[in-house]
Amino acid sequence: MTRKQIEAAADRAGWNCKIERRKKDSIRKKDYWYVCFNTDTRFDQDVCFEYEVDTLEQIKDEVLESHMNYDPSEEAMLWVGEDGHGKNGAPDDIRDIIADMEEVESKLQDLYTVLNGGKCHPQQRALHHHLCAAYQRSQERLGATGEVRLFRLRMGASARLQCDT
Repeated sequence: MTRKQIEAAADRAGWNCKIERRKKDSIRKKDYWYVCFNTDTRFDQDVCFEYEVDTLEQIKDEVLESHMNYDPSEEAMLWVGEDGHGKNGAPDDIRDIIADMEEVESKLQDLYTVLNGGKCHPQQRALHHHLCAAYQRSQERLGATGEVRLFRLRMGASARLQCDT
C-alpha cells in the first residue's frame, strides 16, 4: 500500500492517520515508517495505535494483530477503580466504559477491513456478530434511535457491507 492509500483508507474508516519516514537510530538499525492512527469514541476517549514498520505493506497486518489482540473487558478494567470510573474522563457507569471499549474494537475492525480492500479477515467474521450485538447494546444504553448499521455506515460502510454473511 502507498502512503496515500493508507491515509485515504483511514479517513474512510473514521480514523486520522499520521505517517512519517524515520531515519535509523540506536534502536532501529535501518530506516522505518512510523504510522499513527487515532480517533475518538462517543465518550470522548482519545484512541491511538502507533506502529513502526519496515514497509507500509506491513501496516495492514499490524492493524489486524491489534484488532485480534484487543480485549474490551481488559481495557475497561483499566478504567475501573480510584483513578477511573467517573474520573479522569472515564464514564460513570461501568456499562458505558465497556461500551466505549467495544466501540474501539469495532473501529479497529473497520480500519482493517477498509485497509484490506473491504474484506474481513476470516478470524474477524467470528467477532462480527458479537460486535454488532455489542453496538446494539451500547446504542440502547445511550438512548440512540438509529440502528447499529447506521452507525457502522458512518464508521466504515465497507466493513458492514462485506462482513455481513
